[in-house]
Amino acid sequence: MRAFKTTEGLKVHAVSGTYVVMLGMDLPKQSCNGLRGFAVHRIDHTTGDAAYMTGMKAFVETDPGFPAPAHYSTREHPIQSFQWADYTAEPGHDYTYTVSALKGDPKDLRVFAKTVIKISTESPEGGNQDIYFNRGVAASQAYAQRFGNREPKLVPNNQAFIWLSRGLYEAMSDHVNGCKRGDGLRVAAYEFHYIEFLELLKAAKNRGVDVNVVYDDRKESPSRQNRAAIKKAGIGSLCSPRKEGKSYISHNKFIVKLEKGKAVSVWTGGTNFSEGGIFGHSNVGHLVEDKA
Repeated sequence: MRAFKTTEGLKVHAVSGTYVVMLGMDLPKQSCNGLRGFAVHRIDHTTGDAAYMTGMKAFVETDPGFPAPAHYSTREHPIQSFQWADYTAEPGHDYTYTVSALKGDPKDLRVFAKTVIKISTESPEGGNQDIYFNRGVAASQAYAQRFGNREPKLVPNNQAFIWLSRGLYEAMSDHVNGCKRGDGLRVAAYEFHYIEFLELLKAAKNRGVDVNVVYDDRKESPSRQNRAAIKKAGIGSLCSPRKEGKSYISHNKFIVKLEKGKAVSVWTGGTNFSEGGIFGHSNVGHLVEDKA
Protein backbone atom coordinates (compact mmCIF):
# COMPACT_ATOMS: atom_id res chain seq x y z
CA MET A 1 0.00 0.00 0.00
CA ARG A 2 1.16 3.55 -0.73
CA ALA A 3 0.03 6.85 0.71
CA PHE A 4 1.06 10.48 0.13
CA LYS A 5 0.23 13.58 2.11
CA THR A 6 1.60 17.13 2.37
CA THR A 7 0.90 19.49 5.27
CA GLU A 8 2.66 22.81 5.97
CA GLY A 9 5.11 22.00 3.20
CA LEU A 10 6.13 18.66 4.75
CA LYS A 11 5.43 15.83 2.29
CA VAL A 12 5.37 12.26 3.57
CA HIS A 13 5.38 9.21 1.30
CA ALA A 14 4.51 5.96 3.11
CA VAL A 15 4.94 2.50 1.60
CA SER A 16 3.83 -0.58 3.54
CA GLY A 17 4.62 -4.24 3.11
CA THR A 18 3.75 -7.02 5.52
CA TYR A 19 6.15 -6.27 8.38
CA VAL A 20 7.69 -2.95 7.34
CA VAL A 21 6.46 0.58 6.72
CA MET A 22 8.89 2.89 4.92
CA LEU A 23 8.56 6.66 5.26
CA GLY A 24 10.08 9.20 2.91
CA MET A 25 10.07 12.87 3.93
CA ASP A 26 10.41 15.92 1.72
CA LEU A 27 10.71 19.49 2.91
CA PRO A 28 11.37 22.57 0.71
CA LYS A 29 15.03 23.52 0.78
CA GLN A 30 14.29 26.98 2.15
CA SER A 31 12.53 25.35 5.12
CA CYS A 32 15.50 23.14 6.04
CA ASN A 33 17.57 25.85 7.74
CA GLY A 34 17.94 24.79 11.35
CA LEU A 35 16.22 21.44 10.76
CA ARG A 36 17.19 18.98 13.49
CA GLY A 37 15.38 15.97 12.10
CA PHE A 38 12.03 14.22 12.22
CA ALA A 39 10.00 12.80 15.08
CA VAL A 40 7.69 9.87 14.26
CA HIS A 41 4.65 9.02 16.37
CA ARG A 42 2.65 5.86 15.62
CA ILE A 43 -0.87 4.80 16.53
CA ASP A 44 -1.68 1.13 16.03
CA HIS A 45 -5.44 1.11 15.54
CA THR A 46 -5.50 -2.70 15.63
CA THR A 47 -4.10 -2.93 19.16
CA GLY A 48 -4.78 0.60 20.44
CA ASP A 49 -1.09 1.22 21.23
CA ALA A 50 0.33 4.69 20.65
CA ALA A 51 3.87 6.00 21.17
CA TYR A 52 6.76 7.84 19.59
CA MET A 53 9.02 5.56 17.59
CA THR A 54 12.60 5.16 18.74
CA GLY A 55 16.07 5.27 17.24
CA MET A 56 19.59 4.40 18.33
CA LYS A 57 21.25 7.83 17.99
CA ALA A 58 21.18 10.67 20.50
CA PHE A 59 22.28 14.30 20.60
CA VAL A 60 25.47 14.85 22.59
CA GLU A 61 23.81 17.70 24.52
CA THR A 62 20.95 15.53 25.77
CA ASP A 63 22.42 12.03 25.66
CA PRO A 64 21.36 10.29 28.88
CA GLY A 65 24.35 7.98 28.58
CA PHE A 66 22.50 4.68 28.42
CA PRO A 67 24.66 1.71 27.40
CA ALA A 68 24.29 0.32 23.88
CA PRO A 69 22.01 -0.82 22.37
CA ALA A 70 19.74 1.74 24.01
CA HIS A 71 16.84 3.28 22.11
CA TYR A 72 15.74 6.90 22.30
CA SER A 73 12.45 8.59 21.54
CA THR A 74 12.49 10.39 18.20
CA ARG A 75 10.70 13.31 19.88
CA GLU A 76 13.82 14.12 21.89
CA HIS A 77 16.35 12.62 19.47
CA PRO A 78 14.84 12.95 15.97
CA ILE A 79 15.75 10.96 12.87
CA GLN A 80 18.39 12.88 10.92
CA SER A 81 17.49 11.48 7.54
CA PHE A 82 14.84 12.02 4.91
CA GLN A 83 13.92 8.34 4.91
CA TRP A 84 13.19 5.91 7.72
CA ALA A 85 11.62 2.46 8.11
CA ASP A 86 9.49 1.02 10.88
CA TYR A 87 10.56 -2.61 11.18
CA THR A 88 8.26 -3.27 14.13
CA ALA A 89 5.04 -3.14 12.08
CA GLU A 90 2.77 -6.18 12.16
CA PRO A 91 0.88 -7.71 9.21
CA GLY A 92 -2.75 -6.75 8.68
CA HIS A 93 -2.63 -3.72 11.00
CA ASP A 94 -3.95 -0.18 10.49
CA TYR A 95 -1.55 2.61 11.44
CA THR A 96 -1.47 6.37 11.73
CA TYR A 97 1.97 8.00 11.58
CA THR A 98 2.53 11.59 12.63
CA VAL A 99 5.80 12.90 11.20
CA SER A 100 7.03 16.16 12.72
CA ALA A 101 9.92 18.29 11.44
CA LEU A 102 11.79 19.61 14.49
CA LYS A 103 13.90 22.75 14.86
CA GLY A 104 15.58 24.54 17.74
CA ASP A 105 18.14 23.66 20.36
CA PRO A 106 18.43 19.92 21.18
CA LYS A 107 17.38 20.84 24.71
CA ASP A 108 14.28 22.65 23.46
CA LEU A 109 13.06 21.15 20.18
CA ARG A 110 9.92 22.60 18.62
CA VAL A 111 7.63 21.34 15.86
CA PHE A 112 8.09 23.32 12.65
CA ALA A 113 5.77 21.27 10.42
CA LYS A 114 3.64 18.17 10.96
CA THR A 115 1.96 15.66 8.64
CA VAL A 116 -0.42 12.89 9.68
CA ILE A 117 -0.71 9.90 7.35
CA LYS A 118 -2.67 6.65 7.54
CA ILE A 119 -1.61 3.33 6.06
CA SER A 120 -2.30 -0.40 6.47
CA THR A 121 0.10 -3.31 6.24
CA GLU A 122 -0.50 -6.35 4.06
CA SER A 123 -1.31 -9.84 5.27
CA PRO A 124 1.09 -12.56 4.01
CA GLU A 125 -1.94 -14.63 3.01
CA GLY A 126 -4.11 -13.00 0.38
CA GLY A 127 -6.31 -14.66 -2.22
CA ASN A 128 -4.26 -17.05 -4.32
CA GLN A 129 -0.96 -15.21 -3.72
CA ASP A 130 0.83 -15.66 -0.38
CA ILE A 131 4.19 -13.92 0.11
CA TYR A 132 6.57 -14.32 3.03
CA PHE A 133 9.79 -12.44 3.81
CA ASN A 134 12.14 -13.82 6.44
CA ARG A 135 14.26 -11.55 8.62
CA GLY A 136 17.63 -13.03 7.75
CA VAL A 137 20.86 -11.09 8.11
CA ALA A 138 19.10 -7.77 7.49
CA ALA A 139 17.92 -7.93 11.10
CA SER A 140 21.35 -8.64 12.61
CA GLN A 141 21.27 -5.81 15.16
CA ALA A 142 17.75 -6.70 16.23
CA TYR A 143 18.87 -10.33 16.52
CA ALA A 144 21.78 -9.36 18.74
CA GLN A 145 19.51 -7.30 20.99
CA ARG A 146 17.02 -10.14 21.31
CA PHE A 147 19.28 -13.21 21.49
CA GLY A 148 22.78 -11.86 22.09
CA ASN A 149 25.55 -13.38 20.00
CA ARG A 150 24.31 -16.95 20.43
CA GLU A 151 23.99 -19.16 17.39
CA PRO A 152 20.33 -19.84 16.55
CA LYS A 153 20.68 -23.52 17.45
CA LEU A 154 21.80 -22.53 20.97
CA VAL A 155 18.66 -20.47 21.66
CA PRO A 156 16.08 -22.58 23.55
CA ASN A 157 12.81 -23.77 22.03
CA ASN A 158 13.79 -22.84 18.45
CA GLN A 159 12.87 -19.23 19.23
CA ALA A 160 15.73 -17.79 17.16
CA PHE A 161 14.81 -19.87 14.12
CA ILE A 162 11.13 -18.93 14.48
CA TRP A 163 12.04 -15.24 14.70
CA LEU A 164 14.41 -15.40 11.72
CA SER A 165 11.90 -17.32 9.60
CA ARG A 166 9.05 -14.89 10.28
CA GLY A 167 6.53 -17.35 8.87
CA LEU A 168 8.46 -18.31 5.72
CA TYR A 169 9.53 -21.81 6.76
CA GLU A 170 6.19 -22.42 8.42
CA ALA A 171 4.41 -21.65 5.13
CA MET A 172 6.85 -23.82 3.18
CA SER A 173 6.22 -26.66 5.61
CA ASP A 174 2.45 -26.21 5.41
CA HIS A 175 2.65 -26.56 1.61
CA VAL A 176 4.15 -30.02 2.11
CA ASN A 177 2.22 -31.06 5.21
CA GLY A 178 -1.09 -30.17 3.57
CA CYS A 179 -0.65 -32.94 1.02
CA LYS A 180 -2.77 -36.04 1.50
CA ARG A 181 -2.62 -39.57 0.12
CA GLY A 182 -2.81 -39.48 -3.67
CA ASP A 183 -1.42 -35.97 -3.99
CA GLY A 184 1.98 -35.31 -5.56
CA LEU A 185 4.99 -33.06 -4.98
CA ARG A 186 7.57 -32.16 -7.63
CA VAL A 187 10.58 -30.48 -6.07
CA ALA A 188 13.42 -28.78 -7.97
CA ALA A 189 16.32 -27.67 -5.78
CA TYR A 190 19.75 -26.10 -5.90
CA GLU A 191 20.70 -26.22 -2.21
CA PHE A 192 18.83 -29.19 -0.76
CA HIS A 193 20.25 -29.95 2.67
CA TYR A 194 18.03 -28.55 5.43
CA ILE A 195 17.48 -31.89 7.10
CA GLU A 196 14.23 -30.95 8.83
CA PHE A 197 12.66 -30.11 5.46
CA LEU A 198 13.92 -33.31 3.86
CA GLU A 199 12.32 -35.23 6.70
CA LEU A 200 9.00 -33.50 5.96
CA LEU A 201 9.20 -34.86 2.40
CA LYS A 202 9.95 -38.31 3.76
CA ALA A 203 6.93 -38.11 6.06
CA ALA A 204 4.77 -37.03 3.10
CA LYS A 205 5.95 -40.07 1.13
CA ASN A 206 5.15 -42.34 4.07
CA ARG A 207 1.54 -41.12 4.17
CA GLY A 208 1.00 -41.81 0.49
CA VAL A 209 2.11 -38.64 -1.28
CA ASP A 210 3.93 -39.13 -4.61
CA VAL A 211 7.21 -37.24 -4.05
CA ASN A 212 9.89 -36.65 -6.70
CA VAL A 213 12.92 -34.40 -6.28
CA VAL A 214 15.55 -33.24 -8.76
CA TYR A 215 18.54 -31.64 -7.07
CA ASP A 216 21.78 -30.01 -8.22
CA ASP A 217 24.64 -32.52 -8.33
CA ARG A 218 27.05 -31.00 -10.84
CA LYS A 219 29.82 -29.56 -8.69
CA GLU A 220 31.30 -30.15 -5.26
CA SER A 221 29.19 -27.34 -3.82
CA PRO A 222 26.36 -27.80 -3.06
CA SER A 223 26.47 -31.43 -4.27
CA ARG A 224 28.40 -32.76 -1.30
CA GLN A 225 25.98 -31.30 1.26
CA ASN A 226 22.96 -32.29 -0.82
CA ARG A 227 24.05 -35.91 -1.06
CA ALA A 228 24.92 -36.11 2.63
CA ALA A 229 21.54 -34.72 3.70
CA ILE A 230 19.64 -37.00 1.31
CA LYS A 231 21.47 -40.00 2.74
CA LYS A 232 20.87 -38.89 6.33
CA ALA A 233 17.14 -38.38 5.69
CA GLY A 234 16.89 -41.70 3.86
CA ILE A 235 15.14 -40.32 0.79
CA GLY A 236 17.56 -41.40 -1.93
CA SER A 237 14.81 -43.28 -3.77
CA LEU A 238 12.82 -40.04 -4.12
CA CYS A 239 15.68 -37.99 -5.56
CA SER A 240 17.28 -37.64 -8.98
CA PRO A 241 20.63 -35.83 -9.37
CA ARG A 242 20.99 -33.15 -12.02
CA LYS A 243 24.50 -33.55 -13.48
CA GLU A 244 24.37 -31.69 -16.80
CA GLY A 245 25.02 -28.03 -17.54
CA LYS A 246 28.45 -27.83 -15.93
CA SER A 247 29.02 -24.19 -16.84
CA TYR A 248 26.04 -22.71 -15.03
CA ILE A 249 24.11 -23.30 -11.85
CA SER A 250 20.59 -24.65 -11.76
CA HIS A 251 19.26 -22.23 -9.21
CA ASN A 252 15.88 -23.90 -8.75
CA LYS A 253 13.83 -23.52 -5.56
CA PHE A 254 10.28 -24.57 -6.31
CA ILE A 255 7.69 -27.17 -5.32
CA VAL A 256 4.71 -28.01 -7.51
CA LYS A 257 1.75 -29.61 -5.78
CA LEU A 258 -0.42 -32.06 -7.72
CA GLU A 259 -3.95 -33.21 -7.05
CA LYS A 260 -5.23 -36.15 -9.11
CA GLY A 261 -2.14 -35.79 -11.27
CA LYS A 262 -2.69 -32.13 -12.13
CA ALA A 263 -0.79 -29.11 -10.85
CA VAL A 264 -2.79 -26.91 -8.48
CA SER A 265 -0.19 -24.70 -6.77
CA VAL A 266 3.49 -23.86 -6.69
CA TRP A 267 5.84 -22.74 -3.92
CA THR A 268 8.59 -20.58 -5.38
CA GLY A 269 10.70 -17.52 -4.55
CA GLY A 270 14.36 -17.03 -3.75
CA THR A 271 14.69 -19.39 -0.79
CA ASN A 272 17.02 -22.37 -1.05
CA PHE A 273 16.12 -25.51 0.89
CA SER A 274 18.99 -24.96 3.31
CA GLU A 275 19.44 -23.50 6.78
CA GLY A 276 21.23 -20.48 5.32
CA GLY A 277 18.57 -19.92 2.69
CA ILE A 278 15.65 -20.15 5.08
CA PHE A 279 17.07 -18.43 8.16
CA GLY A 280 20.29 -16.65 7.23
CA HIS A 281 19.99 -14.88 3.89
CA SER A 282 17.30 -12.27 3.30
CA ASN A 283 14.79 -14.20 1.21
CA VAL A 284 11.20 -14.44 0.01
CA GLY A 285 8.82 -17.36 -0.29
CA HIS A 286 5.92 -17.09 -2.75
CA LEU A 287 2.99 -19.49 -2.82
CA VAL A 288 0.78 -19.30 -5.93
CA GLU A 289 -2.44 -21.28 -5.64
CA ASP A 290 -3.51 -21.11 -9.27
CA LYS A 291 -3.95 -24.11 -11.55
CA ALA A 292 -3.03 -22.08 -14.64
